[in-house]
Amino acid sequence: MNMLKYIALLFLCVGCSLFKTEKPYDVSHHIEKAVVQKWQSSTDNYYTLTISIYLKDSLPRATVLENIYYNNKISSVTQKDNRLYVATFEGVLFAENQSFADVTNEYGNKPPQVVIPPIKIKDNEALLAYRVKGKEKFEILQKLTLNQVIVYPGVRYKPKN
Repeated sequence: MNMLKYIALLFLCVGCSLFKTEKPYDVSHHIEKAVVQKWQSSTDNYYTLTISIYLKDSLPRATVLENIYYNNKISSVTQKDNRLYVATFEGVLFAENQSFADVTNEYGNKPPQVVIPPIKIKDNEALLAYRVKGKEKFEILQKLTLNQVIVYPGVRYKPKN
């Protein structure tokens, strides 16, 4: 009879562990705010855009922030400290989608580089791509804080060759 009790207890414990479900991980509860800052040169039509992600607390070790999609562009995310991650979009042309009335002015212009995010987002949103234990996940950053443009007089954008 004792052996029957042990077997029943064993099945009960194994059965309980089979029905446990792991809650899906969500990085959004770590994010305090996301700030968009545009840095503009006063001498040309290029600007640099940064998106800073401030965290309430540090991320678990198995979580890696990889890329941010914003305005049909993509940038990698770099960690500045335990609670600050930054993505930088460099050398973005102001009137990228604008065409000239005189087609001779279009000569030599490169077509805009458009990156389609894996999940559809609105114009005022960003998409954060991250990995948890090797699995790719996405988080839509909806409440972006847009700071005023910072203008640097006399600074020209130099493309990387």
